Amino acid sequence: MSREPGKEVGIVIGETTPAYAIYLSYEPPRLGEYVVIEHPEGPVLGMVEESLIGNAFLTEDAKDIRAAMKTIEMIGEERLYLKGKVRILSRLEDLVHKQKVRPVKTPPKPGAKVFLADTDTLTKIFVPRGALVLNGEAIYDEESGRGYIRIGTLANNPGVPVYVDVTRMVARHTAILAMTGAGKSNTVAVIADRVSRAFKGTLVLFDFHGEYLDAFPDADYNIVVPRINPNALKLSEIATLANISPSYHKQYRVLRLLYEVVYKKLSQSIEFRNRNFIELMIDIVDDLESMEEEIKSKQPLQQSNKRRKVSKEQVRQIAKEKYGDVADLVARLSDLKKDYLYEVVGKLEDLMLRYKAFLDINAPQYIGNLIVPGKLNVVDLSQVDREGSDVFVAYVARTLLEERKRYVTKGEGYGTPVFLVLEEAHILVPKDEDTNTKRVFSQVAREGRKFGVGICLVSQRPKNIDENSLSQTNNKIILRLIEPEDQRYVQKTSEQLSNELLGLLTSLDTGEAVVLGDFTILPTIVKIDEHKHKTMGRDPDVVREWMARSSKKKSGEPDLFDEFAKMQYGL
Repeated sequence: MSREPGKEVGIVIGETTPAYAIYLSYEPPRLGEYVVIEHPEGPVLGMVEESLIGNAFLTEDAKDIRAAMKTIEMIGEERLYLKGKVRILSRLEDLVHKQKVRPVKTPPKPGAKVFLADTDTLTKIFVPRGALVLNGEAIYDEESGRGYIRIGTLANNPGVPVYVDVTRMVARHTAILAMTGAGKSNTVAVIADRVSRAFKGTLVLFDFHGEYLDAFPDADYNIVVPRINPNALKLSEIATLANISPSYHKQYRVLRLLYEVVYKKLSQSIEFRNRNFIELMIDIVDDLESMEEEIKSKQPLQQSNKRRKVSKEQVRQIAKEKYGDVADLVARLSDLKKDYLYEVVGKLEDLMLRYKAFLDINAPQYIGNLIVPGKLNVVDLSQVDREGSDVFVAYVARTLLEERKRYVTKGEGYGTPVFLVLEEAHILVPKDEDTNTKRVFSQVAREGRKFGVGICLVSQRPKNIDENSLSQTNNKIILRLIEPEDQRYVQKTSEQLSNELLGLLTSLDTGEAVVLGDFTILPTIVKIDEHKHKTMGRDPDVVREWMARSSKKKSGEPDLFDEFAKMQYGL
């Protein structure tokens, strides 16, 4: 029988529930395809989540291969049976006419006919109402104010485009998860490009490997080179850059006291505000040494330097002249072992050298001068180490959240909603480690919806992402995942991912994804569109490059390695 859409494909058998039904089929059911089932409450739409082929005469407990072969010779293949397990999704009428899901309260009856959903019906379900934008790559509904972007087509019906709700994608947070090479980077590019071009959306794409820097020639984009004014750093961020963990109790105590002194002086003195925060922390220790030497110089000369002691009160009295109200904090530093002071100063000096280009007193302090509203901001983290990336991503995310709070509550601050897309999320939002980014993204996941700050976690190692953060992404785009541990972890953080849908993840083709969550009307399997300027995520053409190098060498072009060997060793 033909599999033409709209044709009858089978009948319901056995016991059913309002959520699931089994049907006998004329041909093997295809995973992920939609079927329409007769129902007392009106036709219902369902998705095939399991496909079975069996033979009543060749059961799984058969043990004799010769007997089995003889059975096949006698009965042929006509005794095969084909079954599909269907997840019942909604009454069809509500989906088609209202684009709303309305589950049924009763199960379909055994013997009910099953039809393959036709293209026209599915189009009415998956294509939102509104005016087409960018030749159909987006849709805007002026009446509701909703915007949608096309992300691809139904994997089993290429004639049906699939759109996602941009507002819900941002406000309810999103995750894009896949094994390496499954199409993750292409999916990110499609979403970022279309949101930016269709709606002038403000996006921040944190790019670890510099693979998106030339991916958006048609979009209004802004390349962000990481630079931070050190005076904008939090204590935990300075500690990260200086490699001073809170578990290093003595060093962290010194750092905290130094931070408090400078922070309070910055708020009191214009002179201090124009100085580098970290340099000021180092200067405090130098000042402390000078004050102690001054105190010792006023003690009786007959006492040796070793016997001359300096009290905290003496330091406090001298520190008052320069440090005013924070002199007590400076005096507390004098009580600490000098080795700890010098260790911290050494680490701060290393920090200044290592992040010389990254920490810039002239860097813009207003976040709008760094993350430009209305543009696709690609943050190039390829030249920054993990600690620097952690600090910069956390700084951008927390500052945007703070500014959006000010805008929503007071009308001042960052005036546009923003979508933060974090590539390699398992690195900066890890499961078993505390990072600045993890703390800030967890806060954004909890509070961002109210203030127009959304996050998108992107990773090829979902099992290594912080469970709390991943579970707060209500929308999931899950491309091929092979490893069982990754699959179970993703299912644990997603209420809509059934065991049957989970089982589909290993069989997805490159670029196919299970899409589910608040931003799509129904769980579905989508063939993601290919980004037309795709350069990211592709495997290097290894053999071609090797052969090209070999050809150059044969053509007489000097080989750099050979030239170096001649210079170094006289070969």
